[in-house]
Parts: sequence; structure tokens; C-alpha cells
Amino acid sequence: MAEATVIEFADLPSMQNLSIAKWSSRVVQQTPITFTTTTQSAAFGANTRYIMFHADAAFRWTIASNPTATSNHSRMPADSPYHIQVQPGDKIAFVTA
Repeated sequence: MAEATVIEFADLPSMQNLSIAKWSSRVVQQTPITFTTTTQSAAFGANTRYIMFHADAAFRWTIASNPTATSNHSRMPADSPYHIQVQPGDKIAFVTA
């Protein structure tokens, strides 16, 4: 079984504004997601515009309102954080690669 981490952001701080206080006020960290077969995250919050995600094993992923990750989706190697713009209410789904 693999475990994924999803962190939500309302916006992304500029390189000049990376203080811990400014960063932490923009972050929602979801409960870790354990998966082998396709598994969805919780829905992104109303203020979420970006997410960062990664997993401890190679995986495939997709984002939608009700996503199902399959072998046809983008593959990511283990331990490779990825940032992407998202829509509030959407979810990300993971499946092992």
C-alpha cells in the first residue's frame, strides 16, 4: 500500500514572502491517503486554488469532481512533490503505478 500527502493552498506566496506565518495561514493539509486501487482525496476547500501532492510509491493520478485514477493517467515517481492549480470542490484520485 502507498500513502499520499495532499496540501491545499489559497494562493502561492512569492519568493519574497516565504515567512512561516504567511505560509502557514494559506495551508490545509488533508489526512494522508492510503491507496493501492483508485482512491479519492477529500474535496478541495472553497478557498483552495493550488495543491501540492506526492506519494511514497510510484503512482498515477487525475483530478475531477469524482475522479477515478487508472493506468491511462499521468504517472509520477515516488517522493516527487508536484504543484498544480485546481478548482474548489474537486478531488484528486491516486492508484499505484
